[in-house]
Amino acid sequence: YLRGDQIIAGVGFNTLAYGISIMGLVTIWKQHGASPSVNKIPMISLRIREGLTFTISPLSIVAILIAIGAWYWLFKTTSGLKLRACGEDPKSAEAMGVNVFRTRFYATVIGGILTGLGGAYLTDGWIGQFTRHISAGRGFIALANVAFSNWNPLMAIVGGMIFGFFDVLSIYLPIKIQLIYPEVKVTTLAYLFKTIPYIGTLAVVSLIIGRARVPRALGKPYIKE
Repeated sequence: YLRGDQIIAGVGFNTLAYGISIMGLVTIWKQHGASPSVNKIPMISLRIREGLTFTISPLSIVAILIAIGAWYWLFKTTSGLKLRACGEDPKSAEAMGVNVFRTRFYATVIGGILTGLGGAYLTDGWIGQFTRHISAGRGFIALANVAFSNWNPLMAIVGGMIFGFFDVLSIYLPIKIQLIYPEVKVTTLAYLFKTIPYIGTLAVVSLIIGRARVPRALGKPYIKE
C-alpha cells in the first residue's frame, strides 16, 4: 500500500518479530534465554516391523495436507488463478476485475498464519519450549525451498524433505562418529556439524540458480494507474 521496497519491509518485519519475541520472553517468563518447558504435542507412531517404528508429528501431517490443498487451490480454481495473476501481471489482473491490493493482502495474511504454524511446531512439537534464536535461520531455508520448488506447493513437500535430511544429518553424524570412535571429542566439532543444513541449502540453491521461474511481479509494489 505504501509502495515501498518489499524486500526491505520483509527484513524489517523479521527484525521486529524477533525483538517482540525476546521482549515477550522477558516480560512473561522473566527469562532471557528460554521459557519454561511444556508438554510437547504427542507424536504419532506407526509400527513398520519388529524393531522399526515410524514417528511423525501431527503438525507435519497438517503441513503436508495444507501444501496439497494449496496446490489444488492455486492451480485448479479460479480464485487461485487470480492470485497467481496478481504475482505475474497485476495490471492484467486488475483489468479483469481483480482487486490486486486486497488479493495480495489476504495472501500475505494467510502466509503469516502458516508461518506461525511453523513456529508453533518448533516450540510445541519439537523442542517443547521457546528459546532465543529458536529458528536458527530455518526461515531463510524455507525461502530457499520456495525457490527450489519453483513456487509449487507439491514440490515444496519434496524440498522440505531434502532440507530436513540435511538437518537430521547434522544431528546423526556426530552421534554415529562418537559411537564408532569413542576417543574422538565430537563436542569440539559441534559447530562444524551445525553448518551442514546451511551448506546443503547453499549447494541446492546454487544448482537451481537460473532455472527457477520467478513470478514477474514478485517483490514489486503495484501502482494502480
